[in-house]
Amino acid sequence: MISNIYNPLVSIIIPVYNGSNYMKEAIDSALAQTYKNIEIIVVNDGSTDNTDEIARSYGDKIRYFKKENGGVATALNLAIKEAKGDYISWLSHDDIYLPNKIEVQVKRLGELEDKNTIILSNYFLFYPDGKETKHNVKDAGYYSDNKESIITLLFCSGLHGCSLLIPKIAFKQCGYFDEKLKTTQDYDLWFKFIKNNYSFSLVDEFLVKGRQHDKQDTKSKIKLCKKERKQLFKKAIRLFNNDILQMNKTNFSIIIRALKGLHLKSNIILFKIFRILKKNNAHIFNNNNNCTFSCLQIGSTDLFGNKFNGHDLHLYLREKNLNANHLVVKKKSKDFNTFHFNEAENFSSNILKSDLFSNSDIVHLHLIHNTSFEIAHLPIFSALKPTVITLHDPFFTTGHCIHSFDCEKWKQNCKDCPKLDLPIELDNDISALNFKIKKDSIQNSQISAIVASDYMENLVKQSPIWKGKKIYKLPFGINQEIFKPVDKTLAKKNLGINKDNMVLMFRSSSLPYKGIETIKNALRNLKTDKKITIITVNEKRNFKEFKNKFKIKEYGWVYDDKKLAQLYQAADIFLMPSEQEAFGLMAIEAMSSKVPVISIKGTSLESVTNAPECGICCEKEDFSNELNRLINNADEIKLRAEKSYQYAKENYDKEVYIKRMIEIYQDIIKNHKIEPEWQDVLGQMEKYNINNYYVDNKIAIAKNPIWKLIYRLLIRPFLKKKYDKKTLKTRFDRKYL
Repeated sequence: MISNIYNPLVSIIIPVYNGSNYMKEAIDSALAQTYKNIEIIVVNDGSTDNTDEIARSYGDKIRYFKKENGGVATALNLAIKEAKGDYISWLSHDDIYLPNKIEVQVKRLGELEDKNTIILSNYFLFYPDGKETKHNVKDAGYYSDNKESIITLLFCSGLHGCSLLIPKIAFKQCGYFDEKLKTTQDYDLWFKFIKNNYSFSLVDEFLVKGRQHDKQDTKSKIKLCKKERKQLFKKAIRLFNNDILQMNKTNFSIIIRALKGLHLKSNIILFKIFRILKKNNAHIFNNNNNCTFSCLQIGSTDLFGNKFNGHDLHLYLREKNLNANHLVVKKKSKDFNTFHFNEAENFSSNILKSDLFSNSDIVHLHLIHNTSFEIAHLPIFSALKPTVITLHDPFFTTGHCIHSFDCEKWKQNCKDCPKLDLPIELDNDISALNFKIKKDSIQNSQISAIVASDYMENLVKQSPIWKGKKIYKLPFGINQEIFKPVDKTLAKKNLGINKDNMVLMFRSSSLPYKGIETIKNALRNLKTDKKITIITVNEKRNFKEFKNKFKIKEYGWVYDDKKLAQLYQAADIFLMPSEQEAFGLMAIEAMSSKVPVISIKGTSLESVTNAPECGICCEKEDFSNELNRLINNADEIKLRAEKSYQYAKENYDKEVYIKRMIEIYQDIIKNHKIEPEWQDVLGQMEKYNINNYYVDNKIAIAKNPIWKLIYRLLIRPFLKKKYDKKTLKTRFDRKYL
């Protein structure tokens, strides 16, 4: 439903106790709302001043109730129960709404699919001396519309209750204000909303003025307030301990500072210790016994291409209580379970000598052609351990090139290569030898393969290298809590882009098959009256010729997914004219952010973007014309954006991806056979393999004596209850002692 026809009844509730000095301003600000489908409920909580007289002077402009004094929670609860509205907006008798408060928040609701979302805003605080301060929720630098941010916001007391617009159903499902509490009844209920999985959405505007004065309960009842706050946050710690342990560094630090202010030192110490232990050993601390196997992801890097190179996958698997590790040549992250060797050479040999390998139940390979991995070792790997490789590109179907373009020699036998300059380049033509080594290594292995698209599945099935091998098709899934649509105007504003500008986004890559010349040609021939802003990622300074024609914002390679998502959210069209593409992860990130994709035919992108229903996939020579046509058709952009978003939600969800991946692993493990001649080899490896890997350029933490002490005192007691002696010794003691 679009926002301009969403018109729910909103109940503004005003509890009053001896508020004759301020309540008229509050009521008048409610009556002055530009959104007219409202009712105003005033509850007199047993006042002894002339509150009753002031309230009655408004006649039928308000609904007025009078009761014996019982505290603000009792007055709020009475008002909520009497309210006829679909949404509740609390206004303290000493605070003031700006005229557009309800209108702006209802507009945001109209833009959201989940109409039970709680809307919040920024606010002013003003003082008796006339001083006024702004409180922008985003100023602290940690806020986004997710559970982690809201929990953090409450712990640092950054949420103003009168800034909220709350669906009435939330009170029916979560309960009302706790009438035993006198100063923290609001935050107690907000925590309940979070625990019951209510979503929050910030309207980045200042919509409330909160008055500060000495008669407020938080100031006149200081001792009671401190006591109740301490009890509140102890309760919140119990409710959200797992969420706090998994928070990013910034939010976790804010929580710790808040606990310090409440002198909860014991909680701080425990949090700091168990945050480290639980974050990095979730498979140990989890109380259930669903940890059915251990998985080792192997690849070239961690953060560069993290969503497809095994890095994010190992994090997702750990969330599912699986003992997953990531072993790479180049490590950039600070992840505790990502390891690397001190030298890039002899990669596969070092893996075989590592206890990361011998203690794993399945090995998953990614982009190993970017490392010194010896493909001739594949028969050994797959004889010892169930082994699967994700074919991110066609390299393992050819004699040397990553993409073969129009050459079809790979369908029989690569030789006399006509394009030695294609990546991975060859000085001398050894394509026939490479092809033979790949074919023999894979045919003599118990290896399976995973592909992400129909395009790759069709290609691999035509390859003699993979003849007879099990091929699983599994499209990638992404975190759609991060890659999701937001208000386009706000997204552009956050990047300093005019709301009326048409924003084109693409990857700027000089690789010969990424389509940079196609994009340049389209931009040269662009014919539109609209002002254009270009957003690029990856390489910079490739589009200098257009700096006087368009506004260009270049971001380089963006490692932070939240930052990358902000770029997609501001885009109107995503350009991806790759001439070779095995899947196209950026396409599904764009689609999940409600951005349509234009691509060219002959790659996986036609099916990945579900063209022509969702995306546009055309011939290379038509790309410029299609961009011109689409850029001047706002209705088609909007329609394709919506269809792309719905398709991405159905097909590229992270949870579906992980569930299916685990099923594939289980199938491979079940069908793997260790021949008798390899049993002794594996037994010896499990006995003598070593910690020859590194973490953050230091020897693995298992070598650290402090860690050994923590392991013995805190972790091992959990393990003894969960595992038999043999498993305890081979899987854990050897690793941590």
